[in-house]
Amino acid sequence: MKHAVFGGVLLVAGATAAGAAGTDGLSGRYLADEEPGLSLTLKESPDGGVTGTLEDPGTSMPLSARRQGATTPAAGATAGKRNVVINGQRLGDEELARAEQAYRIRIPDAGYWYDPVLGAWGPQGGPTMGFITPGLRLGGPLRIDASGGGTSVVVNGRVLHPYDLMALQQITGPIIPGRYFITAQGLAGPEGGPPMWNLAAMAAQAQGTGGGSNTWQSRVTGSSGFSDGTTGAVFLPNGGIVSTGQ
Repeated sequence: MKHAVFGGVLLVAGATAAGAAGTDGLSGRYLADEEPGLSLTLKESPDGGVTGTLEDPGTSMPLSARRQGATTPAAGATAGKRNVVINGQRLGDEELARAEQAYRIRIPDAGYWYDPVLGAWGPQGGPTMGFITPGLRLGGPLRIDASGGGTSVVVNGRVLHPYDLMALQQITGPIIPGRYFITAQGLAGPEGGPPMWNLAAMAAQAQGTGGGSNTWQSRVTGSSGFSDGTTGAVFLPNGGIVSTGQ
């Protein structure tokens, strides 16, 4: 069984590796045996550095650590070289320090997008990976191509990734190409118009009908979701949706 230590917390057991890159390394995606909505994705570098994401329905926490026994880089070796980019804008050292202190995490150097209206975030060019507090002043304005495009549905100024659109349509049915808004409360409608749908209520109804080939509900957060083994979606209590896929 593989394990890793993050900030003194041992993350292990009750998890199985899915598609691990190697038998000796930590790289891979781990799924909790008794909690389908809980997963841990890790990527280990040759020098023992480990980055990844711990995900539970409704939350997604970036992780950055080193394998026990690996040599920590000398102080100053990475000073001034942090490169966290949000919505195309690199965070300054002080701004990044405040964000990491507020969330008590170390944000791995990478490019991300953040939707301040919904509170959704994801990797630059990728789908939604989690939700944080909306309205934060992080990085630049959300770009229309933040998720790389691939659909004709725009939400809060971002063209939805195909996985995001798939997840949304699991509770709404087919969506006409166009521009829409979704609030952090799960209210949605055409851009510039009044709310026309309550996604929180629709998600609860979709769960109640047992939609999807494999539905579940998290004992940790109360969120629910479905998966067909390749793609899926997590429906959050506030109406937020996290898409998943291979």
